[in-house]
Amino acid sequence: MTTDVVVIGLGAAGSGALHYLAKRGVATVGLDRYSPPHTEGSTHGGSRIIRKAYFEGAQYLPLLNRAYELWADLERVTEQRLITRCGCLNIAPHGSAMIAGARRSAIAAGSEAELLSPAAVRERFPAFHLGDDEVALFEPDAGSIHPELSVAAHLAQARLHGARVLLNEPVRSWTVKPAGVAVRTAKRTVHADVAVVTAGAWIRSLLQEKSPPVKVERVVNVWFRTTEQRFAPARFPTFIWEHAHRHSYGMPDLGHGLKAGLHHLGALADHPEAVDRTIGEEEVRALHRLLSRLFPRGLGPAVKAATCLYTNMPDKHYLIDYLDGTESRVVVGSACSGHGFKASAAVGEALADLALQQTPRTRIDGFQWR
Repeated sequence: MTTDVVVIGLGAAGSGALHYLAKRGVATVGLDRYSPPHTEGSTHGGSRIIRKAYFEGAQYLPLLNRAYELWADLERVTEQRLITRCGCLNIAPHGSAMIAGARRSAIAAGSEAELLSPAAVRERFPAFHLGDDEVALFEPDAGSIHPELSVAAHLAQARLHGARVLLNEPVRSWTVKPAGVAVRTAKRTVHADVAVVTAGAWIRSLLQEKSPPVKVERVVNVWFRTTEQRFAPARFPTFIWEHAHRHSYGMPDLGHGLKAGLHHLGALADHPEAVDRTIGEEEVRALHRLLSRLFPRGLGPAVKAATCLYTNMPDKHYLIDYLDGTESRVVVGSACSGHGFKASAAVGEALADLALQQTPRTRIDGFQWR
């Protein structure tokens, strides 16, 4: 099989790259070891936070601004609602660098953001009970994006524009030659001018010694039953909570309970097969105890829990570049380093630009191979 571009891994960034390549009329083949959207990697769980008040770094703003445009366009052409605009609360102790950074980012992005006292938070969002030493920054244009629906929409649009999507077909080997890239599965060999590698947690298995030095992080998400309407998205924003120099996050009850987890506190592994997928009862109880400080009323028992994977670079940022920063036949779009889904449409578009030897239309400074 011969094509212009082969995309390996069709999760968050890969499905977007496939879509935007096919939309430009590029002959494209997409490969995935599973059938996305699936629950084995990083793109599942029904919700992800999307926001522009991004304390993690100003280098994300071009991608975030562009992603908002692309998600809106995808919602329009598919006639689906992918984003629930319930807002986002950044909560931290007074004087926190997190709040200051989020506020600077919101201003730079042109996104409205409002500082709220504990009393103002309780009045506007009654489920939340901040401590007297805490403050919140509310961003109304933020919210929750549905990862499974978004990946499915990207793949549907890619097919509509002529891409061939091959599922349940793991890549066994690949080679780069002057004429292009040969990608072998158990069923076929795909010959392409360029390969886009968006394999997520499987990037080390795929690229072997050429892989960036990523680590796979175990992340646990838990859904808790809620007993009051104050946890519904009309009165409950997504949140990021800094406490004791740690971060937790959560989403409103979208029908399956309040979803919450801890950020960058999971065990690390070299490969996804080494990640422990079992979730202990004490893990769930500990998270419930923590959240009960923020939500002293209405937070019921856990109804389900699931593991998710972060694929982390050492600097905890994206990687969007050519292999080794020089090999133009292979474009690499992993890892997300826990920043994940919110900007993935723009990441996919940038990967499509690189695959076509074009300067990305959205700046990706700070995400190159180091």
